[in-house]
Amino acid sequence: MVGELGALLIGALGGDASGFVSVIGALSGLTLLATLAWVVLRFSDRPLHAVAWGSLAVSVLGQSLHPWYIPWSLALLALVALTRRQERWVEGFAIAFVVWNSIQTVVWHTMP
Repeated sequence: MVGELGALLIGALGGDASGFVSVIGALSGLTLLATLAWVVLRFSDRPLHAVAWGSLAVSVLGQSLHPWYIPWSLALLALVALTRRQERWVEGFAIAFVVWNSIQTVVWHTMP
């Protein structure tokens, strides 16, 4: 989404966005790999935690975000014991996802 938005802005200004899109793609891939490495190291003694948080990282930081990825991650997170702080973050994320998906669905299905 960042790459597409940046490409639209660069294109509107008359520039070539191919370099920007390539850099954003590489940076997002590296960010995802670093996050997954951290998750595996952090939760190496709790495999279900690692899968749940890793799934959420792939859903959010991956190259594409489809609405059906997030509920699978949330279902996995519901199976693990979370701290109160983690619960609040997951609740906020779930609410933000529902709002985003609602807006995205309305926009997608009302376009001619």
